[in-house]
Amino acid sequence: MRKLVAVLALIIFSATIVIGFSQIRWTNENNTISVDRIEVRTGNIRGLDARPLPYKNMFYNLIDSLAWYKPSSGSTSVTTHNFGSFSDYQPPGRRVFYAQGRIWIIYWASSGGDIYYTSSADGVTWATPTDTGFRVNRPPVAYFDGTYVHIAYQDSSLYLRYVRGTLNSDGTISFGSVQTAGSASNYIPMAITVDSNGYPWIGYRYSSDGSNWYPYVTKSSKNDGTWATASGFPYQLSTYTDTTWLVDLAPMTSGKVAVVYASIARFPGLKCWTGSSWTGASPSSVYSNYYDKPWISAVAVGDVVYVAFPRQSANNPTLVKYTYSSNSFSSVMDIESSGTSGSTSMLCYDAALNLIYYVTTYNGLNYKVYNITANTLSSANSISSDSPYALGLTVPYMRRSSSEPVFVVYDVGSSDPRTIKFAWILGSPQTQFQVSVTNLQVSGKYVKSKTSGLLDSANVTVKIYHNVDSNSTWVLAGQYNLANDTLLPYSSSFTTPWYSLLSGAFTQGTHTYYVKVEITVQAWDAISGTTISSTAYTICSMPLQWKNVATLGQLQITETNMHEVWNVPLYVIALVLLVSIIAYVRLREERE
Repeated sequence: MRKLVAVLALIIFSATIVIGFSQIRWTNENNTISVDRIEVRTGNIRGLDARPLPYKNMFYNLIDSLAWYKPSSGSTSVTTHNFGSFSDYQPPGRRVFYAQGRIWIIYWASSGGDIYYTSSADGVTWATPTDTGFRVNRPPVAYFDGTYVHIAYQDSSLYLRYVRGTLNSDGTISFGSVQTAGSASNYIPMAITVDSNGYPWIGYRYSSDGSNWYPYVTKSSKNDGTWATASGFPYQLSTYTDTTWLVDLAPMTSGKVAVVYASIARFPGLKCWTGSSWTGASPSSVYSNYYDKPWISAVAVGDVVYVAFPRQSANNPTLVKYTYSSNSFSSVMDIESSGTSGSTSMLCYDAALNLIYYVTTYNGLNYKVYNITANTLSSANSISSDSPYALGLTVPYMRRSSSEPVFVVYDVGSSDPRTIKFAWILGSPQTQFQVSVTNLQVSGKYVKSKTSGLLDSANVTVKIYHNVDSNSTWVLAGQYNLANDTLLPYSSSFTTPWYSLLSGAFTQGTHTYYVKVEITVQAWDAISGTTISSTAYTICSMPLQWKNVATLGQLQITETNMHEVWNVPLYVIALVLLVSIIAYVRLREERE
């Protein structure tokens, strides 16, 4: 029972850490600034990491779980481009990633145009698109391996090209020389990845005559940004000809790579490169129904590969997994219970929380979260009210750490030029704070000359400062001019917007976070003919331990020039008197 109460208390109080004071006063001569209560709340507590945390006395040490903050709902327009009618600009191809504290988008301007890129630190303000000068005939695909971005594309001369780039914190990319991964022919790049040994792979649809198309994969024997096709590659995945072949790649451990391929007329297959040879299986061993619509998406979790695809004539997406150790597929669950015709979907693996995000254009742009450990699937979460063009959807392959966000980039519009849009799914981890001041009162002797006479009046300003690990210097979070030329006495209550904690609070270890609330009153002293400025402040601090989750300890006063006056409410006095009387009566009865 005590544990249950503790858990319930944690749920109830987890969104707010408060320090309150009754009648905190600051006085200077005959001027008084009084505040009934100052609260500093931490939060916008929302998210997926709702693991239990140690319980302590809820009245003295409230503990929060890490807040995964979704910065804003809706979407942001990035730029426009000519999409064209190519059905190959669709999943499984990925063109977005997060690196150097920025969101990156790789895209093409139009068929026969160049590859462009843009980036943003906040998902709102985007850098002016940069023209790479790489002329393309088909849309590019991109993959970030944690250090470099790798891009594959068919150029205007019909060669299959590969290029590697270094990402810079200023939003630029330093590319190496463009490499040839395939001689002039018909290529439609579908996916690119890098194995655990650093070697790039490209999956694509290929035709030597422009009529008969097959699924292929190729690999480089170089991992230094140059390309030399490895022995045994390119490798043909199927001998069945079809213009709808798709290929996706998922890097496993120890140089292994899973290659997933499918077409409308063929059930998805998986070939696994062991490092020296091929093995593989098909989910047809799990489902007898055929693959119905042309989209697939795969992610690897160690040596287990999760594959999403639509099945049955009803076209409802399902999730299966391939286990390398047994070289076999097993069912996981149906992602949707009804058909998703005309839509497309992609998977993103969250390595920080061991989750898989299923992002889809079915029934509007939304996502579901598959919890790998618990084997559960969340309900649908709306991302945006936009109606995206299904083939223009792309998400990152994975979220590598807790410092990275999850997001989606998609196209809107039924004809060119279409708009590329960005929307958050899971923002960067950040805890926020908010300050609330209740019953701020100002009174004084000062007057200001008026045409109608002398009136008590003043200007009231509140500034909110914060810092991490130091209260000798401050960063201004916000300033509020509560009252200008306002008659005194003045009384008000207000609550600030949410402010994100400074990034220094999120490095490993224990930190002390400081919040300073400063109230300034300016008035005209008609007697001395000068402006009087009086300031009251309170500095609060809270310990913050940052590991996999953030624990926020008791908020307490560090410094203040206010005098604390603790007023005991009348009902508390009455309660104490009642208890005393009862105790006295019982004591008399025992003695008698």
